[in-house]
Amino acid sequence: MAAVGAAVAAEVAARRLGPRFLPALPPGETEAAFKLGRLRELARSGQAPRVLIIGASPTGTSLDPAVIASRGVTDRVYSACLTGATVPVLRRWRELWKQEVAPEVILVGAQPLMFVASGRFSEKVTAGVTALEGSYVAPPGAHPLATWRWRRELAGALRGRGGSERYAGSVPGGQVRSLVRRPRPDGFLEAFLDVPLAEGLKTFPDNWFEYMGIDPYAPTDLEPYLAFLAELRAAGTHPIVLIPPLRLSASPSTAVEGELENTVSDQLHKTAKERGFDVIDLRPLVNDDDDFSDMFHVRRAASKRVSEACGDALVRLAPEVRA
Repeated sequence: MAAVGAAVAAEVAARRLGPRFLPALPPGETEAAFKLGRLRELARSGQAPRVLIIGASPTGTSLDPAVIASRGVTDRVYSACLTGATVPVLRRWRELWKQEVAPEVILVGAQPLMFVASGRFSEKVTAGVTALEGSYVAPPGAHPLATWRWRRELAGALRGRGGSERYAGSVPGGQVRSLVRRPRPDGFLEAFLDVPLAEGLKTFPDNWFEYMGIDPYAPTDLEPYLAFLAELRAAGTHPIVLIPPLRLSASPSTAVEGELENTVSDQLHKTAKERGFDVIDLRPLVNDDDDFSDMFHVRRAASKRVSEACGDALVRLAPEVRA
């Protein structure tokens, strides 16, 4: 009985006090842990997002939730994008956040590299999600009252939210690149480099595509992504395909992929429409070198422009989340 009482007290404390009084996750806190903890906090405060944005960093750096909300939709917009996410990662990621929130509309970012064999490209984010799965789900047979330990560790990821710590990364032949601080409270990846394209490209080696282990000639397969959309729709949400702008043709390593960039995205746009999914295609709004920091990420001014357009599109396509 004493053990049960202690577990109950710990559970009450975890829910009442929140993450400020709880230990943080071990060093190396991941973006996934941070964002899942934030979603839990929002749900507990009655501010769970009505619009959720998921995808990889091209979507996460393009769409600013605050700007989207300013265009006449709900202010409960959150970006749960994960740097390096692929379709399999997004599916596993959903199994975690769906236990915390039930958004009405989900913007599902899609770009060509999500549809080919990803090699080392997604190893880091996959490891982060895998670690979360291990800490989030109590071992089989654990008493329900004991699961507070796992929830406590997860909530601890919020400690220091918005701080100045940086996750640094580098690739052979490229400069050390300071990628991203902890995301903003609404999940926006605003801290990616905001530099001229020529400067941003110097952070990558000429052969970065090959270094990351991506096979540029592998056939693309849209079906897993479309099946994921169907799952979201069957669960009662309104999934919307979101195609972010890219500049793959700017890098010597992916110059040939300029064709892939448009061919695959055009195919996705057409097929998704045929299957009854709404599509927001941001590519026509950003098509100048001055709009990009590198081949994947737009600069701040371009982000504002596409976020405004996305908000306007949501007003038309998703009246259920109008302000």
